[in-house]
Order: sequence, then C-alpha cells, then structure tokens
Amino acid sequence: MSARKSQLTRSSETAKPAPAREVKAGRSEHNRSLLARAHQRMNELVEQAEAEGFYGVVSIEATFEAGRINTIRRRIDGTDK
Repeated sequence: MSARKSQLTRSSETAKPAPAREVKAGRSEHNRSLLARAHQRMNELVEQAEAEGFYGVVSIEATFEAGRINTIRRRIDGTDK
C-alpha cells in the first residue's frame, strides 16, 4: 500500500513530491466582495449573541463552485437553558 501511495504523491521522473495545484494570483473581485460580506455578517452575529447572552453556535458557511463563492449562509443553533 505504501508503494501505491508513493506513486500517487510523487513524480516518477524526479522522485520528488508532485507540485501542488497552482493557485491563481490574487482573489477575484466577486470573491473579495462576498468574503467581505461574510466577515460583516459574522461580526453582526457575534455582537448579537454577546448582547443577548446567547447559548449556542453561530457560524457562516461559504459554498464554492469552480473556485468562486456561490452562496453565503448564516447559521444560528441556539440552546434552551
């Protein structure tokens, strides 16, 4: 199994790890805009949870399609105490 794994992770010509997938230089304007919105929403959720003495979990989820942010979701899971 380790021989098979090394074939998958190493280039057969150089016996060095295969190069990682190239990442595009910079972030697209679309992703930059939605990322800023996600940060803003997360700040709002945290401020609201702090002010209300909230018990639970708040989160932001970004879904991607082909390296582009498709949607941003807010999630609030409260716990009754």
